[in-house]
Amino acid sequence: MKNRITILFTIILSFFLTFSCNDNDDEPEQEPELETFLCCGENPFSNSNVDNLDQTMGEIIPSGAFSPNGDGLNDTFAIQNIDLYANNTVIIYDIDDNVVFETNNYETNPFVGLNQSNSSELPFGTYKYKIVIENETTFVEFGYVCLIRNFSESGDFSFINCTAEDPNDPLLAQ
Repeated sequence: MKNRITILFTIILSFFLTFSCNDNDDEPEQEPELETFLCCGENPFSNSNVDNLDQTMGEIIPSGAFSPNGDGLNDTFAIQNIDLYANNTVIIYDIDDNVVFETNNYETNPFVGLNQSNSSELPFGTYKYKIVIENETTFVEFGYVCLIRNFSESGDFSFINCTAEDPNDPLLAQ
């Protein structure tokens, strides 16, 4: 009980100090911009996924992150074993649900971090994916993937828990 009170007191004190120690009371304090990385955590869409596909040929395993920086390591969003299932569709959305990439037969046209509509490089960040095999009653998987091009973009974030095609990629194995 004493530990809970100490923790509660610390939280309240931190909150008070954060919001009351502004040197300039005329200007509202700006909150720092937060980066959201959803690619390596628990999949919030798992309840929406459908898996009635016989995956004895190989399980469909999408990577949690990729680094399309031209170094030859994880330059595409890897989806293990998708080549074993010919009738597939992959759609990539930005965080605002705009389609930035869509293809059938993914293994011949993988996502390399470019906006399909204008071939511009997509910025560092979290993207959503949808993988469909056969049709949406056979197999559909939703999830997140992080796109990172260089070390300066990654800050202190570590992708060590992400599924990566090549764990030797210095951007993903920090």
